[in-house]
Amino acid sequence: MTADQIVVPLPTAQFKHASALELMPLGPAVTFAIRKDALFATDLLVQGLSRLPEVKNGNIDIAESVSDAYRDWGHSVLQSFSRYLDYDQYGVRENNSRSLTVMFYDATELAAHTIRNAYELAEPYLKQPDAPMLVSLDDMIHQADAPFPEIAFSRLFSLEGDEMDYVARPGHRPVEEQIKRIAQLAEYMAGKYGQPVPIVLLEDNVRRAKMLNWVIGKMDEAGVFQHATLAGISTSFCNAKEEERSKITHNGNVVPVKAVKDCDANCIIDVATTRDLLFDGFVTQHGDLIGRLPGIFMDVEKRFKIAPKHGKAFKSEIIDANIKFCRDIEESFGVNPPLAWFDGGPIISRIAGISQMTPMTDVMQRAKTGLFGKFAANDTGLSQEAAPAAVTTGASCKPIMV
Repeated sequence: MTADQIVVPLPTAQFKHASALELMPLGPAVTFAIRKDALFATDLLVQGLSRLPEVKNGNIDIAESVSDAYRDWGHSVLQSFSRYLDYDQYGVRENNSRSLTVMFYDATELAAHTIRNAYELAEPYLKQPDAPMLVSLDDMIHQADAPFPEIAFSRLFSLEGDEMDYVARPGHRPVEEQIKRIAQLAEYMAGKYGQPVPIVLLEDNVRRAKMLNWVIGKMDEAGVFQHATLAGISTSFCNAKEEERSKITHNGNVVPVKAVKDCDANCIIDVATTRDLLFDGFVTQHGDLIGRLPGIFMDVEKRFKIAPKHGKAFKSEIIDANIKFCRDIEESFGVNPPLAWFDGGPIISRIAGISQMTPMTDVMQRAKTGLFGKFAANDTGLSQEAAPAAVTTGASCKPIMV
């Protein structure tokens, strides 16, 4: 057998469920860390199904059934990642080390530890036990009984998937208005307790300093720190190495970062969000509309670290997985989910010039066959022509997750 006849088996993903305090895996293989997010990711879909009388009055637990379908979809998508990931980008060049381990973490447990760490960061500044202000930067870190003030912002991407700027998340007030309310709250709390209020930012993953420095700068501009002290950042995951962390500063001082799961130099860890391929997406703008575009319509090689030679195969498999998910929902509930039941519905509708009641399976089939034409840098995409009618979006309240 010659060298070019040797068939190297395709990598497969191994799935594990881990506690928040379990040690991160070491070794040469790549690990994806994922927060379990079924209820969060499928909230719009569950709401849509719950409004149908024939479904609402049935015997099926809607959320549980949809979560099961979402889990199967996620496992299929992650197997595609394992086959087509650009392992070279992770420094893994030996074929026998090219494998993917997926660690699933309970999002509620992670959030609880993140909040506990935040109070520990604030403790040195406290004279009153109720004085710290926890500000959530992540839409999955909240507490139901007393919601945290939040700065709901996101990276803004071009339609091709290039990072451009930062904007308020779709459905939220402009960032400046959100921060103005936090400045007012800080002033009130400082007056009440007679001391600057310690603020801790709550984050899901610290990867780069730039985004955090941007929001800290905006808080400074709004006068938040005239009445408050930045005590630190509490995060569920930290992918930033020490050099990058040292770049997160305020008034010339490094901002402390405390992580529940610290991805140190001995791990090859990436914090993954698979829901961005169908249910959610990357914040982008088309005309006057800001919304979420599923990553399958962007450059997957760039956004998901897919090997260039495998980009088309990855897209094809993800589209098939998306279609199968919708078919599974149709089989269980008798309805083909429309665009309106997905976060990406408004912007897909605008870009493609189609109704939000168009079944998602039709959108995926057209994307696969190119009937929408070439979109951005993606070979499987949508038309770049905007529909004449404007589409408005509103804020959606999602459950935290189990």
